[in-house]
Amino acid sequence: MKKLLSLLLIICSIGVAYADDKSTVTSLKYVTDELNTRQDKFGANDSKAMTFTNAAGGNLPRDVKESLGTSTSDNGLPTVSAVNTGLENKQDEIGAVNTNTVVTYTGTPGTLGQKGIYQDTGTYAAQQNNLIQASTFNAALRNGLENEFVCADRDPVSNQCWLWTIDNATEETLLPDGYTPLEYIESTGTQYIDTGVKANLNTRVVLDFQLSSYNNNGYILGSRTSQNTNAFIIGSNSGKFVNTTFPFAQFDSVGPTSVQQAPNFDLNRHVYELSSDGFYIDGILYTRYSNSTSFSTQENITLFGRYSSGAFAYGIYRLYSFKLYDGNNLIHSFVPAKRTRDNAIGMYDLAAPNPETAFYMNAGGGTFIDGPNASNVMYIPQNQI
Repeated sequence: MKKLLSLLLIICSIGVAYADDKSTVTSLKYVTDELNTRQDKFGANDSKAMTFTNAAGGNLPRDVKESLGTSTSDNGLPTVSAVNTGLENKQDEIGAVNTNTVVTYTGTPGTLGQKGIYQDTGTYAAQQNNLIQASTFNAALRNGLENEFVCADRDPVSNQCWLWTIDNATEETLLPDGYTPLEYIESTGTQYIDTGVKANLNTRVVLDFQLSSYNNNGYILGSRTSQNTNAFIIGSNSGKFVNTTFPFAQFDSVGPTSVQQAPNFDLNRHVYELSSDGFYIDGILYTRYSNSTSFSTQENITLFGRYSSGAFAYGIYRLYSFKLYDGNNLIHSFVPAKRTRDNAIGMYDLAAPNPETAFYMNAGGGTFIDGPNASNVMYIPQNQI
């Protein structure tokens, strides 16, 4: 009886569930079932995503993409930033708009515009903001040349014109009879020309000149309200290309150098422009002004120098041309000239309404030096004035 009881206890103990007690015995079936449903340890793959497999407890790594490639079979997982970047750089589909138009940029990324191609091979009269085909332009140019000019000779093989001449050209003279245009007039330090015009807020002057010599305080032109106060001046200050004083209040430097660092005086040819907008040298803006509410001078604007403290301060230079404006109105357009009857040297005003008062001579001492004669003939093709 005791042996039967012991055997029953052993059989029962085999079916007892597995406990934490490592000394407890369990069945092989129970252990196998537990192992079959247990999750394996995750694989160690740095910076990769884990994916499931069809096998229970299985997992596989998958690449995480920081940028999008061009492959269409890549199984990597892109980040949000990679997708956004890819979308921002993606070109939208080019719309099928009109035949013979050119794709153009617009102000919106990914959005395209279009511009037409000019194809009219006729008179080339249409004023359109289009692109011209080379063949169209050639045809229009040829048409224009054949209508405006005369073919002097043609290539014997292609019959293309290789030499054009002006047809029925009209000659105009720069200056009237009695005057000879000069390339320039040159001062020696005692001559000046009085323009007869006082400066105001709307005054603008454009001066084409070349210094013959200079000093640290020479003057090109000027006009003053009173002695050593408010002035309209182009001159030098310590040998620099500057205007010494000005009526247009505060200035600020906007060119490649400040007004104090403007280029040194030299003996090269230059074009000065001075107005309430600023001071230009050869088209470069060196100083900008903010306008005063009012301004006018008591003295006339004078070329080749200016009045200073009741005396005249001279500059020595060659003058090629001079223009003076009141706003947009041209008041003077001076060109160097010599009067035939007495060989007087001065500046002829092309803008003068009366030819009898168009010649401006030296108002100082001595005489100007005359430059070489310039051509007095202007050719105007087909009477196109």
